[in-house]
Amino acid sequence: MEFSKEQIQTIKKGLSIKFFKKICKDIELTEKCLAGILKMTTNTLSLRKKEGRFSLSESEQLFRIRENYNKALEVFQDEQVSKNWFKNPYWLLKDSKPIDLTATETGSKEVEQLLDHIKNGWLSFIIPC
Repeated sequence: MEFSKEQIQTIKKGLSIKFFKKICKDIELTEKCLAGILKMTTNTLSLRKKEGRFSLSESEQLFRIRENYNKALEVFQDEQVSKNWFKNPYWLLKDSKPIDLTATETGSKEVEQLLDHIKNGWLSFIIPC
């Protein structure tokens, strides 16, 4: 996953709470659930809400989650299928949920590669109904 200069600047500045809430809404996650994926305590989430921005590392994680979800939308071309795929474990990901893996750079690359394989028709049998 490559970032543009503008994206890098936005991430360095810190993604907004609005960005976090949009991810929650789009993927149908509670704020507590997304904070958990980011390994963030409820106290830290409350602090970020007061500050209005996330740290650099938290912003990178949020951005990866957003980009991987966008790629799932591109591949499956259906919001509900993408949400289901993103939030359920798959054996090709060692029974991990794609959303859990996207919080790290290595896991995000794994999810991205799997989506590329699905897009190219190599793994069409794992597309959820």
